Amino acid sequence: MMFMNNKKGFTLIELLVVISIIGLLSSVVLASLNSAREKARDAKRISEIREIQKALELYYDDRGYYPFTSWVGSHQTAWETGALGTALEPYLPTMPVDPVNSSDISTGYATSGNYNYSYYSEGFRAPGQTNQQWYMIVYRFEDVSNPAQAFDGVKSCGLKTNELPYVIFHYDRGKNGIMTVGGSCP
Repeated sequence: MMFMNNKKGFTLIELLVVISIIGLLSSVVLASLNSAREKARDAKRISEIREIQKALELYYDDRGYYPFTSWVGSHQTAWETGALGTALEPYLPTMPVDPVNSSDISTGYATSGNYNYSYYSEGFRAPGQTNQQWYMIVYRFEDVSNPAQAFDGVKSCGLKTNELPYVIFHYDRGKNGIMTVGGSCP
């Protein structure tokens, strides 16, 4: 009696093709997942910056001024325990930090390549006006095409353009996603 080999299986070429297709599909999925994660972190940044702004406005309503401080960043211990964190504690029990929260400690503020929230406040006197104060919160998006970059900005009091009593300006807007929000004008 003669035995016949009736075993069916995949050839090596067929297996390699299937493995290649699976690898290609998984790399596409992972790339999409990374993009979604970046967008989620950017959405979290916007939400947390709005929380800080609300706390600053509540502080301003109670005292008539914003907390004064030189540059302080969320990557520094002074963010939570310094002048800003202590001042906002009744309104914001825990100071939010950037989801990535990495920075060059020597700069103190969000610069190209750094991810953190930075705060700066200063008073000034515009010509013909009483003393004013403004603050900046600087942060960086991972998605540099985020549409919020076109709308947020610091109100620069004392300057007039068209119908607005202030000029919106940005701290390095459009360069690596760095932008600012906030300010005080009469």
